[in-house]
Amino acid sequence: MILYIKNLNNLFNCYNSGKKLFFCKYNKITMLCFGFFLNKNIIKKYFLFIINKNKFIFVILKKILFLKFYSKPSKKKYLKFSKIKNYLINMGLTIISTNLGFLSAKECIKLKIGGKLLISIL
Repeated sequence: MILYIKNLNNLFNCYNSGKKLFFCKYNKITMLCFGFFLNKNIIKKYFLFIINKNKFIFVILKKILFLKFYSKPSKKKYLKFSKIKNYLINMGLTIISTNLGFLSAKECIKLKIGGKLLISIL
């Protein structure tokens, strides 16, 4: 979980410094998150490289204005369906980890499920 937060924070810092390419260490949660970002048109493409038995992810960025972390390794934040409906519908793209995978807040409201609140992206 710590590597996942570090990779997403470095991704945001890379975009803010004006770079459109990002290279990070492989993590299963990070890979799932990049797949979600690809479906929501936040990143253009991502590739997995294996160099000397080490796995790396190469990402081509599109646009990220703001990134806010809610759940951290020391403090996880879980939300019920009613809380998602009341507070997170207008926060941009909010990613929630559910038993169905990573979903946006709008998808969670349609399916009427809750989960662990991860990040918001504007």
